[in-house]
Amino acid sequence: MKKRLLALLLCLVMVIGLVPTVFAAEGEVNVKICYLGGGTDSTKNYTQGQTVEKPVDPNKLGYIWDGKWYLSYTEPTATNAIAEKEWDFTWTIGSGARDGYLFPGYSPIHYTITFDGNGGTGSMNNIEMTYGVPTDLPKNSFTRSGYTFAGWRMNGLSALIRDQARVGDLASTDGETVTLTAQRVKAVEKHTITLKSGVDGEYDYTAEVDDGTDYNVPAYATVKGSKKWSKDAASFSYWITSDGIPVTSSIPNVKADITLTAVYSAELFDITYKDADHDGSEMKAPAEDGEYVYIDPKGGEARLGSTVIKTAGLYKITGDVTLVEPTDSLGWTINTNTAHTTFTVVWPSTKTVTISYLDYYYGVDTETIKYGGSIIVDPNGGSVVWERTTISSKQTIDYIRTDAALARATRNGYTFYGWVVSYTPAGTPVFTATWSKDYYYNTYSIYYYDYDDCKSEYANFPYGTSVVIDPNGGTAKLSGTSFSTKQYFNIYRDYTLTDASRSGYTFYGWDLTKSGSTYYFTAMWSRYKSDVPYMLNGTDHYAYIKGYPNGSFKPTDTITRAEAATIFYRLLTDSTRKAYATTYNSFKDVPATAWYNTAVSTMAKLGIVNGGADGYFRPNDPITRAEIAAMIARCDGAYYTGTSTVFSDTYGHWAAGYIDRAYELGWINGYGTTYAPDRYISRAETVAVLNRVLNRAPQYTSDLTRNYTTFSDVATSAWYYLDVEEAANSHTYTRKSNADYETWTKLIADPSWF
Repeated sequence: MKKRLLALLLCLVMVIGLVPTVFAAEGEVNVKICYLGGGTDSTKNYTQGQTVEKPVDPNKLGYIWDGKWYLSYTEPTATNAIAEKEWDFTWTIGSGARDGYLFPGYSPIHYTITFDGNGGTGSMNNIEMTYGVPTDLPKNSFTRSGYTFAGWRMNGLSALIRDQARVGDLASTDGETVTLTAQRVKAVEKHTITLKSGVDGEYDYTAEVDDGTDYNVPAYATVKGSKKWSKDAASFSYWITSDGIPVTSSIPNVKADITLTAVYSAELFDITYKDADHDGSEMKAPAEDGEYVYIDPKGGEARLGSTVIKTAGLYKITGDVTLVEPTDSLGWTINTNTAHTTFTVVWPSTKTVTISYLDYYYGVDTETIKYGGSIIVDPNGGSVVWERTTISSKQTIDYIRTDAALARATRNGYTFYGWVVSYTPAGTPVFTATWSKDYYYNTYSIYYYDYDDCKSEYANFPYGTSVVIDPNGGTAKLSGTSFSTKQYFNIYRDYTLTDASRSGYTFYGWDLTKSGSTYYFTAMWSRYKSDVPYMLNGTDHYAYIKGYPNGSFKPTDTITRAEAATIFYRLLTDSTRKAYATTYNSFKDVPATAWYNTAVSTMAKLGIVNGGADGYFRPNDPITRAEIAAMIARCDGAYYTGTSTVFSDTYGHWAAGYIDRAYELGWINGYGTTYAPDRYISRAETVAVLNRVLNRAPQYTSDLTRNYTTFSDVATSAWYYLDVEEAANSHTYTRKSNADYETWTKLIADPSWF
């Protein structure tokens, strides 16, 4: 509902489809033929009465010409060619023409890619391609024993196309089939080098080499290919083959699988532990005599042999030893990619711990965390005691394994109101203390529905703040106290400002502003009324505006005076149109043959439109906000000559009285204290205004019936979407219960107004 109100505040502009003119400026015109890649562009000069010479048929690689040429007033490109209309080369250059562009209509060819396994087994689906749209090839699924896949070759060409490459524009004829044939090279025999650490085979790893090549042995024995046994490499001596031959550098001309075993100068020991990453399985980790390992029990109590471990740190290995995990833990994780091999205890995620605390919003509450997990406590300027330790700054508390209570925080000069809980991206609870200054330092809130954000919010005010609440013609209630005039309040506690009410209006929220030290809440109302000017048809919902042949609506384009007159002519009641319809007018620039003559002549007879003192109507000039307001007000049968008292920028303006009247009846709005009377308005703004005048308003897209006309440049998310569809589709309807909105029942044929 808020978006609709804001849309209606934009202003009044609307456009209809015109009878197409060849071009649009005086004198000679240049017509440029734009082949868009299908020929050589050319430009030729023409004068009134001439026909445009038909160009040579285009021929664009990869595209099919649709046999038609199209007109554009902006130079088209291969990627941005917007047609005004299809061009007929029998047309002549008219009066008032302007430079233009003609371009051919193309559509890309379509072709098929097939795959040939070239002696391999398997299959691959064909790919349907569109010229100009590249596609990634699927992974090759053909196999052939003793061969490796090298790529694809297209129709005997020498260049190879790699596996899963992005390809496009492989054909130039519509319906052509392109075959990609698999290319293969004979596979090289491989041999396996097995490197054994010498520790129960747990850290053995392998390398693969091509037949006949040399293999350079690693300088050190490694754990899982990454960690050196010794930081100074003193414990590792060399590798030895299964035949007992030492290897220190490389093995030349490998012709078979080889096993190498590490030989050490220092004694290696096993650390036996329960591996949490392997469902608690017993595992062994190697360590040199005298090596230090890092052990983190994460708040629990562990043992390394006979040594009790309660804190994280480095511990020396002097023999085979068992690392015992803390009670209730799942075991250890091991990291060998650190300066020292690291063992870290893992606590079960299914076991939980409860933290009880005073919640700022809900009173006494609890927070559940995983066993051995963490919380973050922020005293927010105060302090709190956690297990006999005072916390006076934001702090993380780790390894919580028992239920606990977070005490009340304290702070000099403040009253503790409770903890507010938020969460880090990792899901760790953050407890933040909330405070209120004692006595007159307190801050209080007013809860209300915000006009700007369209949602319930609260505003905070220091103790004793002066607040003005203006129901703005309606009735409001502040924490049980009703009032219908502007009221002054001093804030000494929390309040709730309810939605206001006003007969014949819709409440849109409170507008909060500040002047000096005083805050103002002003009720905002919808001026959307059911009163329709008596000359206009407020009963039948016929389409009064159309789009363009290319399927667009051009919502941001301006609307001409002739178009506006045509729209109002269509919106007249049948009786008014019948009584005043005429083709006679006194304007010098509205000929009897003009497509808009009947509309302009009739609206002039009714006094809805006027010309200038020079006798010209100027049908092609864009219409202004003031002119639209005047036409609306005149349809109500009134003539106003007063000075505007509503908008600061309309004093002394010729349309001031009309603008005041249209605003008074809720048909138009300004921009706060201004109206911008001489600004041109768009097609979208115009239909929004006229729908407001006519009380034509679907509320949601679901209120529309099926198969209604839509436009390529009017997105469903646009503020004007419903207004455009309402104006462009003839339909029957029923009113909703609130009467401001309607639901379509069916589409009907457009009437014939002329």
